[in-house]
Amino acid sequence: METKNDSKVKYWLAKGIQVVGLIALSFAVLISCQKKNDSGSVYATPAPVSNAGLLGTCAGCTFAQVQIGTPTSRYGSYLTIQWDLIGDQAAAQTAVAYGTSLSNYTGQIAARGVMQVASPITFGGGYGYGIGYGTAYGCQLAAGQYQLNTLQVGQSSSGSFSIPQIEAVGVNGVRIVFSLTTGVLIGSGTGTVASLGAQLVPVAAIYNGQQIACSDVGIYVSN
Repeated sequence: METKNDSKVKYWLAKGIQVVGLIALSFAVLISCQKKNDSGSVYATPAPVSNAGLLGTCAGCTFAQVQIGTPTSRYGSYLTIQWDLIGDQAAAQTAVAYGTSLSNYTGQIAARGVMQVASPITFGGGYGYGIGYGTAYGCQLAAGQYQLNTLQVGQSSSGSFSIPQIEAVGVNGVRIVFSLTTGVLIGSGTGTVASLGAQLVPVAAIYNGQQIACSDVGIYVSN
């Protein structure tokens, strides 16, 4: 025979189950909403980089890496760069969860990629005038393909970024170290990084083991 106390226990047990169900439903709705911005656009969660080291090892990339974009930049008809932008997985996923485009990414940033030089570029050789004013003593960027890799990790703040050191490694032992300054990430309608603009400033060149200092304003690459 059921007592009055038994009825109370069953009543509060049923209430407890209802509360737990509502909490679980609320979390599901919250997670769903966090992946949308105010306009209702759904952003895909960035995938961890699975081919780390394909183009080299990112010195200083101690964070969990995630690809935040693969934009293409150009400098006229001289060169084309296919970037592989790398961000901090936790920072990128936090941005996505709150519906923020990765073009507004804030966190550590690095870059790999391929630079295709169609026409030879000579940097200033100490004059600082930029492309076209170099001498035989300047940093020579011969035509051909170069592998790009970050030597010193940079920082992005709301989509404005810089990377202190990026190397371009070509054939025959040619290596040029650049700094990437005044960088801007440009988004797309899906929340990814679609393009970027940045000043590519040569710092030093190494030809067959011999290092030559570069002093030049560099070139601005963009979409």
